[in-house]
Amino acid sequence: MPHTRPPKLLSKNDIKRLLSHLSHSYKYAAVILYGSRLRRSECLRLRINDVNLAKLQIRVWSNSELMHKFISISPALVPSIEYQIDQVKSYLLEDLSVQYDKMPLFPGRLEKKYKKATTELGWHYLFPHNEDSAILGKNDIKRQHIDEKSFNKAIADAIKKSNISQFVSSRILRLSFSQLLVNS
Repeated sequence: MPHTRPPKLLSKNDIKRLLSHLSHSYKYAAVILYGSRLRRSECLRLRINDVNLAKLQIRVWSNSELMHKFISISPALVPSIEYQIDQVKSYLLEDLSVQYDKMPLFPGRLEKKYKKATTELGWHYLFPHNEDSAILGKNDIKRQHIDEKSFNKAIADAIKKSNISQFVSSRILRLSFSQLLVNS
């Protein structure tokens, strides 16, 4: 078995520099990754219904097991999440003003079961992509969540701009926060 070194984690100062070079949606996704220890895919696929600010919890669905777990979040994340919800609300109002349904729902029967979900804020992604995308096999144009590849690219660009010399991924953000908790 090859010897692997633990990843070099970011300091608080490095995190601040990194976040200062990210655009709004990417920045708030990175803040939630850092502050809640979610995986990148879990974070980017969150829907507004999954966030309970009153209980300071995020519900995370497991695709493989069709189960969910609850993750506690820091009160410091509440303003970032509220700001992001306001952004999604503005997207929704814009889409509804032109009577254009851009929200992808769920596979199979759930789309039939929740017919009005496209007009309800809670079913929309917390981190929607700012561009529409075509759904394969259909003539639909929908607003998907931020793509993982574009998120990784945004992180890589921010790393270059902030002159951080080490490799950084979304996993490093998660681990850096965990290490900060252990050290304090």
